[in-house]
Amino acid sequence: MFSDQTALMVTIEKEINSKFKSSIHKALVNCIFTGNMIQHIHENGLRAYDLSFQQFNILRILKGAKKKVTMNYLKVRLLDKSPNATRLTDKLAEKGLIYKIKAERDKRVQYVSITPEGEAMMKKLITAFDNKFITHLEFDEADAEQLSELLDKLREANSAFIETPRHY
Repeated sequence: MFSDQTALMVTIEKEINSKFKSSIHKALVNCIFTGNMIQHIHENGLRAYDLSFQQFNILRILKGAKKKVTMNYLKVRLLDKSPNATRLTDKLAEKGLIYKIKAERDKRVQYVSITPEGEAMMKKLITAFDNKFITHLEFDEADAEQLSELLDKLREANSAFIETPRHY
């Protein structure tokens, strides 16, 4: 899934050949650049499985849920707040990776759950991801926690600019 490409650490200044007016500006650009890079690497790895990053995200959510969930549940938890969740789940159902079930009482409500084939694919993908990224990270749990806390702080500071609500 993910080819092993070892690279020397390059600073964001060198990577994009730019200087920054402040460390905060540098950090923001670095977050955007690094996030895009990680997503691009994932998308390239997922192509071998005929999956988009958004479809992988849906499978990840369903695998974690361990039960059937509503489309609304799914939409709230998506990393990328795509309005195409119905179309994405239709494609996953066509591939046999998820089940889609209409509610008996209210036909407008639709439940989704992961199939055994979807579970097996996720197991392969998670193993490939762990082998490619997690085992090669050059920081420990404390570094990861600090990074996560800083990203939470950044997201909180920018939450006023998000047009769609993150939580209901």
